Amino acid sequence: MTEATEAATEAATTAVEGAMEAVGDVVTDIVGESEAVTEALGAATEAATDAVTGAVEDAAGAATDAVTGTAAEATEAAADTAEAATETATEATEAAAEATEAAPMTAMDMAKTLLTPEGFDAGKVGELIDSSNLGDVQKLALKTGVEQAANNPDMLKAVLDQVKAALGM
Repeated sequence: MTEATEAATEAATTAVEGAMEAVGDVVTDIVGESEAVTEALGAATEAATDAVTGAVEDAAGAATDAVTGTAAEATEAAADTAEAATETATEATEAAAEATEAAPMTAMDMAKTLLTPEGFDAGKVGELIDSSNLGDVQKLALKTGVEQAANNPDMLKAVLDQVKAALGM
């Protein structure tokens, strides 16, 4: 691989990883940190990076062939390279969209888990309440109950049931 190919591959890989990291941050903000989301985003990033690396390497090969070939071959190689780059960008966008589409369902599953005695995390339940459409007074009442339930396991189930009812779950 030439220096130019390596530089192009590195630049493209960095761009894809940056874009996928941004998508990952948005998804994580929506659904929180979870192993399934992390694995899905990792797989999407890896697939997009591999696709971009392959496209850049193919483009470099096509450019080398074009230099040694005729003008018609150069034009064809340029068209093929543009098509490959467009396809790679489309694949990366689709992978990001799939990860984002999976997020709302994962968020609901996470909320359901948090609102059980086994999955309870007072801080995350407080964040869930804060991000809801509930009025400030109701949010304060629910969060106060959650804080008290964190220190009193006997009232935990009742408080979690109140939170579920308020959130329409």
